[in-house]
Amino acid sequence: MSESKVDPLYIIFEKHLYDFHEEEENSKEFIDNIIKDYLNHLTSRNVAVPQQWHGVVVEELREQVRNMLVKKTYGCLSISEFIKKEVAKKDQAKTKKLRVGRK
Repeated sequence: MSESKVDPLYIIFEKHLYDFHEEEENSKEFIDNIIKDYLNHLTSRNVAVPQQWHGVVVEELREQVRNMLVKKTYGCLSISEFIKKEVAKKDQAKTKKLRVGRK
């Protein structure tokens, strides 16, 4: 049975998402930074994107990252709202754990 691997693009996307700082970038910059890191990842793996296809590849990656962002932040109007909700979920989980531990 083969081992399931997570797509490096998704890993880079999540890293940027959870390290997001609202004052630092807008969604276009957010997506462009993910693409830049992903292309650097490919280069580090000796994967070359031919110059004549670079624009097409970047546009395809941009669309994929946009889709990931929409799916991941569904129901939130911004990335910062998503992060606030995630923090609130973690805080709720910690509080719940503490209450269960006291019983």
